[in-house]
Amino acid sequence: MATGLFGHVGPRTARLEFAGVGVVLVSLLLAVVGIGRVLRLKAPQLTLSSLGLKDYNLSSQPIPWSAIAAVSPHHLNGRLSGVRLKLEEGFLRAFPIKTGPKLLGPILKTVGTNYVTSTPGAAHLKADDYYEIVLKYWTSYSKSQRGVPPNV
Repeated sequence: MATGLFGHVGPRTARLEFAGVGVVLVSLLLAVVGIGRVLRLKAPQLTLSSLGLKDYNLSSQPIPWSAIAAVSPHHLNGRLSGVRLKLEEGFLRAFPIKTGPKLLGPILKTVGTNYVTSTPGAAHLKADDYYEIVLKYWTSYSKSQRGVPPNV
């Protein structure tokens, strides 16, 4: 019998214990890397401009307003949590997705979804205010990028 973290255990339990410790260590490493990444941010996580919406969590490139076909509220657990952006057909295939969503990116592209979700995160905005601001920008600038003057 082997001696494990919780006393005397058999060889199979010792392997499970080792695997569990490995999972915990990898999770802690990912958490430390993620926290370090957020602390090193010098640029704002969200930028709304006439060029588009730039959400650092999605990409380092802004999503042009003309590439957004529709804006709708995104709910999580019955509460408004952000903005759901329906992108023009084929835009997501060419869009450079960042690290976190990159894990889901190939799945989203394979399934053919045209939606991404942007949340206010650390922007110190309420989700409903963020939704209203994004909707206003999209309404004003999506037409101007297609050659129609904005109604600001």
